[in-house]
Amino acid sequence: SPGCLKIFDQWPNISFTNNPHEADFCFIAGLLKLESLTVEDNHVIMQDLKVLLNKQCNMVCPNPDKFVVYGEKDFLTLAGLVAETYQNMGGNVISFGKPAKYPYETVLKQYPAKKAVMIGDTLDTDILGANQVGIDSILITTGVSNKQWQQHSSASFDHWLAKQAIQPTWVVDSL
Repeated sequence: SPGCLKIFDQWPNISFTNNPHEADFCFIAGLLKLESLTVEDNHVIMQDLKVLLNKQCNMVCPNPDKFVVYGEKDFLTLAGLVAETYQNMGGNVISFGKPAKYPYETVLKQYPAKKAVMIGDTLDTDILGANQVGIDSILITTGVSNKQWQQHSSASFDHWLAKQAIQPTWVVDSL
């Protein structure tokens, strides 16, 4: 999107293309309109990823979130899902958002860990990031994790959550 490209304004020697055959690297951000919740089912994206992989292009993903809940029912895919697919294919992904430690460590330079808490709706970014730096976390059950539970389990949310490798300190229905 044009707004996202403004971060490159300070580097006038970068030119932009939508053609993966012309790309030296890939910058990916934002929402994706996919028919399913997997990238592998989208032949156009997979073809582009294969071109980038053959060229050994790095992929820059500023936010590795894979999904977002939009409204009451919609579960939309984000750029992090494409980046994860590219990495699983053998591509190099440079990601600098949660669950990377540095956003949390930046806050912890100003505030002690015992006063910090991460509030989020996603186990594999929000809660994992908090766990990696040793701060408390609150999982909100009305977001992404709730949708993942609904898609993958017939057990109760608490039972599903107990089986997950990533665990929050607390769980709340909403804030």
